[in-house]
Amino acid sequence: MHTVELPASNKIIYVPENLNECTPDQYMLFCRLIFKYQTNQINLLQFKKAAVYVLLNMNESKKERNDYEAAQINANLLLLFDLVDGFFTKDKDGVLQLKDHFTANPLPKIPTAWLNLIGPKHHFHQATFGEYVIALNIFSTYQATQDINLLYDLAAVYYRPHLFGLKIPFNENHISRIAQMLKNSDIGHIYGFYNYFSSFQNMLGTKKVYWEGKPIDFSILFTKTDGDQQPSEINGLGMKGTSYVLAESGVFGTLKDVNQTDMWEILFRLYDMKKRNIDHLNEIKRSKNENSTARKPA
Repeated sequence: MHTVELPASNKIIYVPENLNECTPDQYMLFCRLIFKYQTNQINLLQFKKAAVYVLLNMNESKKERNDYEAAQINANLLLLFDLVDGFFTKDKDGVLQLKDHFTANPLPKIPTAWLNLIGPKHHFHQATFGEYVIALNIFSTYQATQDINLLYDLAAVYYRPHLFGLKIPFNENHISRIAQMLKNSDIGHIYGFYNYFSSFQNMLGTKKVYWEGKPIDFSILFTKTDGDQQPSEINGLGMKGTSYVLAESGVFGTLKDVNQTDMWEILFRLYDMKKRNIDHLNEIKRSKNENSTARKPA
């Protein structure tokens, strides 16, 4: 947390350094501003100014100011813009990238006009592989089309009502109905979940998960390795195709069983399959190198 002193009111305010330190309300409001900026509803200066107020848990005063007072406020805001900049990094092209390291789901629930919808646990624990396959397809399609309706569909995969204290099971046929309910919610919630899912995908592809104290590099699931079959010119089905392959193997049962299996169980199984394949290929290479060395004339 940053500390900001307000001498006029003799107060010290603690300000989040990143999204992980934001309250759910701060996170939602911050994501609403990001969405407005990325859809050209506000410019960068307007975004930063509004974001400062969100991080300070303050509302901009509507009181009329003279030129001196207005200049003082603007000067203070400029000093605080560094707090907002700390939420981003710049890629090699100078484009701002949101820092997205979370230790918990920043939006455990999304309020609608009728009731609160309960979201997934951190890192999507206890979510099914079927949910993930559908969500990944929606997520990828949104990135390709920027169709805002898909953001509601994505949230509708994971946010559902509670019945007698239990979250109702996932049903693909309910996505459109729940998405319609979510359209009564603030876009900050909806875009906030998109950012959280995006963060999870980024974590799978770039970072290591620890199991029994050992690092598990899930990025091998998303990268081509020597010995992989050369793809045809026909587009594949991605994770959907993977679910068919697993169903054909019978390891987790039928396709319905696969889709109802815990997502992490499937990911660990896929990791194990890919690792075994890589180890097998490395063993073949090692044997070939040894044989080649043995054949060389003395």
